[in-house]
Amino acid sequence: EAKQAIDSHYGSNDVVVYRDLRELLDRKDIDAVLIATGDRWHGAASILAAQAGKDIYCEKPCGITIEVCQQIAETVQR
Repeated sequence: EAKQAIDSHYGSNDVVVYRDLRELLDRKDIDAVLIATGDRWHGAASILAAQAGKDIYCEKPCGITIEVCQQIAETVQR
């Protein structure tokens, strides 16, 4: 429904819908992602994005545990 509403508003058919974040992260024309999922997915999405070489802007909390936040930091550093 969101795709249809946006395409209709802009008079185009340009919106692409992904059912798997990894498909989006595989795109070479995307440099950065904004992660605005449920809190429990922030860590996993951030790690996948970092592994794909994307810049990350994530809502708070970045991770729901200190361990997850440390894993994000280590992945970004690598």
